[in-house]
Amino acid sequence: YLAAKLSLARYRTFSIPASGVKAVEAYRQLTPADFSTRSPSQLIAHLGGVASLLQVEEGPKVSVVVRTKDRPDFLARALASLAASTYRKIEVVLVIEVVLVNDGGEPPQPPADFPLPLMRVELPEDLGRARAAQAGVDAATGDYVAFLDDDDVVAPEHLATLVQLVQAPGVRVAYTDAVVVVYELSDQAQGESESLGGWRCVERRLPYSRDFDPDILLLDNYIPFNTLLIERPLFAEAGEFDTSFDFFEDWEFLIRLARRTVFYHLRAVTCEYRHYRGGGHHILGESARSRADFLKVKGRVLDKHRELLTPARLARAIDTLRHEVVERGEEVGQLRLQLGTEREGYRDERRRHRREHREVLDAARRQSEEASRRIAEEATQRHRLHGEVVSLRADGERMSEELASSGQEMRRLFDQESQLRHDLAAQTETVAATYAEIERLGGVVHKMESTRAWRLHQWLRRWRG
Repeated sequence: YLAAKLSLARYRTFSIPASGVKAVEAYRQLTPADFSTRSPSQLIAHLGGVASLLQVEEGPKVSVVVRTKDRPDFLARALASLAASTYRKIEVVLVIEVVLVNDGGEPPQPPADFPLPLMRVELPEDLGRARAAQAGVDAATGDYVAFLDDDDVVAPEHLATLVQLVQAPGVRVAYTDAVVVVYELSDQAQGESESLGGWRCVERRLPYSRDFDPDILLLDNYIPFNTLLIERPLFAEAGEFDTSFDFFEDWEFLIRLARRTVFYHLRAVTCEYRHYRGGGHHILGESARSRADFLKVKGRVLDKHRELLTPARLARAIDTLRHEVVERGEEVGQLRLQLGTEREGYRDERRRHRREHREVLDAARRQSEEASRRIAEEATQRHRLHGEVVSLRADGERMSEELASSGQEMRRLFDQESQLRHDLAAQTETVAATYAEIERLGGVVHKMESTRAWRLHQWLRRWRG
């Protein structure tokens, strides 16, 4: 790991213009929403990685109903998200089938290499969302049915997670959470990390993550339809989608479905409910509440099931919502109080920081002045030492010259000594020869003095004298 990390740090040096840099670190700033609005595999992909996913090869057959009309780019992304699903096959039998319902548009062209079985349902004209959903259910052959509109996507682990939930005893309907992702048209979107062909991601939020409550479901829908996995026989038990609704057909169907079984909820984001702002692609327009018939159609749903809105259920639902509002209000109050405390602490910390900053600056100024003084002293000392070095260098050169001269004189004296030694040796030999001659002559004289002639000579000298 260390070797890989160091190699990557060296590789990043090519991304900066500065020279001489041996390593570059890189960091990615994340927000809480990055974790709360993405599945694990989506978060890894968002960070530029490739998730190591375990493929699930056991479980019931799932039919995914995909409704589409004349949105090939959106459909391609939706189908690509299904193709990446980890819930794939049992040996050679595929456990996913995609039921592609074309609601009166141009026949879509799925990718030639799409890896999942695809059943096409071509409606002769635009019959609406409810009829398209019902046509998909009628064509489905799986044990369970899921839904995915062409402008939404699922995470790779979406179906595997839902299948795991419905395999528990007694579970016929399960759902997870869907994050709402808002895109806007932008000329600058190309190259951004979350851009889609001219669309730029401007918002990610998780407005719904509520456990199943049938009373609250009577008042409003909090379950995005693409988060659900439903046992197929339940569609016959609950009845067909109500085609009189242009929208809210999913909510109205869920109210009927909730009368027959409990929904099991897992608080995990496994899909995205996408809204393309400014493109006119969403059934509810730019803002649901701004649609003229929004409240009218909502009232129709409530009116259709008014017999279920008994005073007791209504009171309970309102009390639950009120309790949640009060809790949220208390949480907001606590957060505001905490924010006020933190702001005061921040101001205190800022004052302390400023005081410490001044102290640090003063200390740094003193240290700078002391360092300047020491530098000046060291410069004077260096100048003096430099003079001494120059003087010593001159003395060294003079001594070198004297040494060279002394060496020549010593060689001359050595030569002279050698000559003297030679002369001394010759004189010593001469003296020795002289002493030998003297000794010889002394012997001659001694012999001469011991003769009768010498004694006679000595007598004559004394007589004459």
